[in-house]
Amino acid sequence: MDKLQPFLEVVPLPALLAAPILGALIFLLIPPRLRLSAALIALVPYLTIGRLPGLGAAYHICKATGWAALIAVAVAAMLQSGPVRRPHWIAALYVVIAAIAPVYVLTTEDSVFAVALRLQWLIMILAAIAVARTIHDGPSLERVMRGLQIGFAVALLIPFSDLVLRGAGSFAIGNQTGIFIAVGFVFSAYYALRDRNMMLRVVWAGFAAMAFAMALLTKSRSTAIACVFPVIPLLIHSLRRPLLALPILGVMALVGVYVISRTAELFTLSRLRDVETERVSQAADYIALSIAQRPVFGLLGTSGMNSAVDDEIRTHAHNAYLVTAYVGGLSFLVPLLFLAAVSMLSAWYVWKQRRLFDVDPLLISVLCFLMFMVYAHGFINHSIYYPTYTWAFLHILLSILLTTMAAEALRSRRARPAEGPVIRPALA
Repeated sequence: MDKLQPFLEVVPLPALLAAPILGALIFLLIPPRLRLSAALIALVPYLTIGRLPGLGAAYHICKATGWAALIAVAVAAMLQSGPVRRPHWIAALYVVIAAIAPVYVLTTEDSVFAVALRLQWLIMILAAIAVARTIHDGPSLERVMRGLQIGFAVALLIPFSDLVLRGAGSFAIGNQTGIFIAVGFVFSAYYALRDRNMMLRVVWAGFAAMAFAMALLTKSRSTAIACVFPVIPLLIHSLRRPLLALPILGVMALVGVYVISRTAELFTLSRLRDVETERVSQAADYIALSIAQRPVFGLLGTSGMNSAVDDEIRTHAHNAYLVTAYVGGLSFLVPLLFLAAVSMLSAWYVWKQRRLFDVDPLLISVLCFLMFMVYAHGFINHSIYYPTYTWAFLHILLSILLTTMAAEALRSRRARPAEGPVIRPALA
């Protein structure tokens, strides 16, 4: 109950309950064909505000009612007209694991908060499955990606405006926002090269430059890597067509120079060159002092333990896999590692077969590289399994989508081995 109390002190319980009710009324007023896009656009800034304590009451409301934004996405996806894709069976495995997760933390000292967080994780998985089911061809994938991109663009304006207004006093630039800034950069860079509207390409190029500059300001090495690795396909594409890419790079340079000129005193990039980190020793402590003591079932049945931090170590593990092992031991970690392995193998296979899908091959490449980045990032941050981050939603969505696409490609190859696969989605 300790972690819930600050929310109720800043924002009264009636206000917390009224927020999702008001959102539901607004949701019903949106035309049905636009609901999913609107829900995805709203999801990103809503979850982002819930990561920024400096926003006061808005932060508390968004963090406490993030589940409502996810439910809105799920309902909008289920009400979306048109054919739906039958997801791969790993979607059901995600649901089973999430449904069991609260059992591990029932006896922890912060059990109310811990269970609520894992119920939101279950809602996030159901929302991601619902969205993945609506993606049955290129245009439907474009609709989802466009909604997320606009959401990231809106969310990027929050730290950017705070940065311009406050400069060195900015509260919105830091580890809490680093990964969403990185994904915003990747999506903006893609649309800067691929948007059909040339004017919008210029806009997206500006957002990409803005995001990259803010990513550097976080002084986070993981954020910098998350910016660079997924755009490798875009860099290769630009080298092949330099005349098309040069104007976009020019716009990005101008915006980047502007951002740097407004925040020059903050650009101390020495940390990005420093390879030393305390996270290795933190990981060793968790393995030796905590996980080794409860290797199979983690916190299940323990008493007085904190669900997020071992009180003896007094710091987060900063590693998604160690956090999972701390909470649930091998019985919780192994199924998630299995899902990670299937997802990465699927991403590799889809990338190899990317020209056989009714989707922009460059977009598939970016999404596949993002899938690998998700699990690499898990070694230095726990957010891929944390339901208050858009990064976690994107993780589950990509995992289910790419695994489903890979399974369909394999079925098509077996059905027509001589002529090559003709990949058609399995529709429910």
